Amino acid sequence: MSKILAVAELRENVLRNVSFETISLARQWDDESEVVAVVLGTADNQYGQALLHAGADRVILVNNEQLHTPTAENYTQALMQVINEEKPTGIVLGHTSIGKDVAPRIAGRINAALVSDVVSMEGQKQEAVFTRPIYAGKAFEKSQGKTETVIVTVRPNNIEVLLADSSRQGEISVKEVELVDLKT
Repeated sequence: MSKILAVAELRENVLRNVSFETISLARQWDDESEVVAVVLGTADNQYGQALLHAGADRVILVNNEQLHTPTAENYTQALMQVINEEKPTGIVLGHTSIGKDVAPRIAGRINAALVSDVVSMEGQKQEAVFTRPIYAGKAFEKSQGKTETVIVTVRPNNIEVLLADSSRQGEISVKEVELVDLKT
């Protein structure tokens, strides 16, 4: 079964709304794939429950004290460990300050197509066409990722989130990661 990673973001210990948008887009992209939500920097089960209720099939809480302060280097290292283990066909991040930094770093490392600032999607799986604004929003471009793994960043407040279903159940696991201090 193929997998799509939906990367959730925390701000001041609250899940950002774009986290739920990443899950929604992942579900639309391939409703037969396993949607795995990833939260960096916490082992708190409450986030996992909220993401399961929002449509994730499984949640990985990636824990390391260095991830409590988000940096592109640390997030990239942590996500690469999850990506190497999970081998997803798609990765969805928010088009936020951290997502804009992390997505191209990961795309370069795994030789993946990157479609950034997505506001909508048509089609599914390899036929999915992503729409993104260009020229300061005066025009729109339609793009497809043609690599084995495709990375998408979602512009916040543009993808309709799924209705929360408190009856949804799934596995929540904690993954401890080792990070290398790149400043030394």
